[in-house]
Amino acid sequence: MSNEDGLSNGIAGISNFKGLVAAPFTPFTEDGDLNLPVIDDYVNALVNDGVLGVFICGTTGEGVSMSVEERKMVAAKWVEAGKDRLDAVVVHVGANCVRDSQTLASHAQEVGASAIAAMPPTFFRPATEEGVAKYLAEIGSAAPKLPLYYYHIPPLTGVHICNERLLEVIDKDIPVPSFRGIKLTSYDMFDLGRCLIYGQGKYHILYGQDEVILAAMTLGAESFIGSTFNYAGKLYNSVIRNYKNGNILKAREAQFRSQAFVTVIKNHLKTGVPFCSINKTVMALCGVNVGPARMPMGNMTKEQVTDLRKDLEEIGFFEWK
Repeated sequence: MSNEDGLSNGIAGISNFKGLVAAPFTPFTEDGDLNLPVIDDYVNALVNDGVLGVFICGTTGEGVSMSVEERKMVAAKWVEAGKDRLDAVVVHVGANCVRDSQTLASHAQEVGASAIAAMPPTFFRPATEEGVAKYLAEIGSAAPKLPLYYYHIPPLTGVHICNERLLEVIDKDIPVPSFRGIKLTSYDMFDLGRCLIYGQGKYHILYGQDEVILAAMTLGAESFIGSTFNYAGKLYNSVIRNYKNGNILKAREAQFRSQAFVTVIKNHLKTGVPFCSINKTVMALCGVNVGPARMPMGNMTKEQVTDLRKDLEEIGFFEWK
């Protein structure tokens, strides 16, 4: 299926996708090898929670900790496992080597992904919106039939640009024919609002701060990508459903519950265990064992897992997730 520009709409058309897109954890064995069969059960768990889109090999998916060949294998497996079940499989292809990104983009198009996305290089970083646009143009040229998204997550990439300005540059100065929007992971609601109304909603903006999606919805956001959607999709769908039905108090209640368990996660970050490792542990506690995080990230000890479970039980997490 393709749109008027000749771009592939993938499984169901990512540009029209509304709702929750999980950022899945890449399953590894205890030895650090890929554990791809887990993805079949993973898809089942997501669908059961009403999560019908995935954004793979991004931050939560530890894409930058994998080789190009491994990332290809993960992408192919998610497309295969999601066929006729998921509405969108977005493949993150960002890398420090642009040619690696092009290779991954071409492969994503070949295996039938819905779209591709790319965070900027994080060592030799583009310093301007023009630099980001040129980088995106290079990647897009390798997969011209796939919608392309910019992945904005400045605390991790160190690339602090104005996204509204990026849209202007792409429109007026540096064309990127396959560009369709932004995965915007930031608490900057002003930036989000400006992007949502740019060109009367010309671009698809997927918001990426799980714990404040209710605030984003008041600005018009309808599409969301998040790590905690992996195991709490029902809760976040409750936020969306109640907001749409005009029941703001119920929507707030669900959002505040999500903030409660995100606070638990943040408290455990103080122990020195990385975000991905804690989240993978929560996923395992919810029934899908995705294994450990890869080096250089460390993992939780048995005692830390026990403490995490206790903290989650105290807030009622397993009762309403």
